[in-house]
Amino acid sequence: MEGVADIPLRAICEATGFLVKVETTDGSVYDGKLMQLDAICGDIELIDVRCQHRDSSLSVEGRVFLKGSSVRLVHLPSDLKRAPFLDWKNLSIQKQLKSSLKASKGGENKWPKRTRMKPTKLEHRKKKLLL
Repeated sequence: MEGVADIPLRAICEATGFLVKVETTDGSVYDGKLMQLDAICGDIELIDVRCQHRDSSLSVEGRVFLKGSSVRLVHLPSDLKRAPFLDWKNLSIQKQLKSSLKASKGGENKWPKRTRMKPTKLEHRKKKLLL
């Protein structure tokens, strides 16, 4: 059986040879053909790349190597929706995907829940007077 984090990684590996879009932490967007993915570090190699930088400037490059720590998001092609390992109706696959999302978030929310303070009686009276 696959590990919890293997499904998203496997989906990216299956996209090898397809056109993908990679967003980086500095705000750049790279469109190109995925050639290689390093499963340990998350490094991505793209060829025939069109890059839109944060300042909206465009550049065309032959080959780009993106470090895994700088990758924010990888947009996969829609052809992978029908991949056999992503059987969306299978409950065990759904549980694995949900747990992988929780694992990537660290298990808990980063920020504490906001608590809404109840309005005081004085605030209620002010609202009634204004109405």
